[in-house]
Amino acid sequence: MTVDRPAPRLATGLQDRLDAFVERLTHDEEGRLRHEAERIALIDAARSLLDRLATGEPAPQPPAPGAPGSLEPGQILADTYTVLEMVGRGGVCEVYRVQHRELRSERAIKIVRPEHAVDPLVKDMMADEARALLNLFHPGVVRCRDLMRHGDGRPFIVMNFIRGPTLAGSIEDGPFHLDAVLALAQRLAATLAAIHAAGYVHQDISPENIILPDGDPQAAMLVDFGIAIDLRSRHAMNRPVSFAGKLSFASPEQMTGAPVTEASDLYSLGLAIAAAVGGARVNMGWDDISARAARTAPPCLPDAPAPLLAVLENLLHPDPRSRLTAASLLQLLAYYQSRRSTDEASRQQRV
Repeated sequence: MTVDRPAPRLATGLQDRLDAFVERLTHDEEGRLRHEAERIALIDAARSLLDRLATGEPAPQPPAPGAPGSLEPGQILADTYTVLEMVGRGGVCEVYRVQHRELRSERAIKIVRPEHAVDPLVKDMMADEARALLNLFHPGVVRCRDLMRHGDGRPFIVMNFIRGPTLAGSIEDGPFHLDAVLALAQRLAATLAAIHAAGYVHQDISPENIILPDGDPQAAMLVDFGIAIDLRSRHAMNRPVSFAGKLSFASPEQMTGAPVTEASDLYSLGLAIAAAVGGARVNMGWDDISARAARTAPPCLPDAPAPLLAVLENLLHPDPRSRLTAASLLQLLAYYQSRRSTDEASRQQRV
């Protein structure tokens, strides 16, 4: 007969020290329960320390004075990822290229900057972004792998790493060829059609958030769903989100506070495509007043074939009800592309 025995208890002295340690993590010096965000940060830091002790990894060094990012190359995240380099930085988050320690696969992580570590709004936005990405399945949307926490409590999203320039960097080399413009437009229209069908509005379409893997417009991918809206619940609709830095690509609705719909993404997409056509951003104002004024009528657009120009004018209509949907835009672009191919074949036969 087998007799169940209680699990052996640690030696009293060690158990008392562990109990005291847990007490200090959860309560302050005066015995008051710490704020939830502070408790999580301290517990995660303790977990990271124990992980490093178990694996023999050295403690991460703080960034040098004036360093551009909060993480250093070689630093370990969640005992899983090694930081390789910082690849981007915004007002709230930083993006790094990292490598899985065992699998050796490269990933990108988006981590909250230290000054926003305990901001509940930012914490919710990170969770919402990860949730949205996990619900979206399209080759034009960056793939989310996980939502984790650094040892200091900061959340970070683990995503596939995409090697290639942004559209913002690419247009600095000049206007795109018409074939590249059409490939880019069709890829992004298909991506937005999938995003909208899933019930989301990206709300931050801009050349900075469009990556061209290996420089290929036909493989363009959308990133940064940090302020995406879930239309099924209107979640994130009333968040105090600033469009500073993206003023050139915000829709009229975003500028005025009117309800944001899928049509808002199409307006921003029109401006991104126009930037590829002209090799420069369309002048959409430099401050709040001039930006609002610039959106009362379709803006001055770069030279383009008449069919493409008509599409851009439609996307940039001030009234969202007059704009094409992503699905109808995709159909129109496919028709235009097929006509060009037919015309080119006819021309070749005549030659």
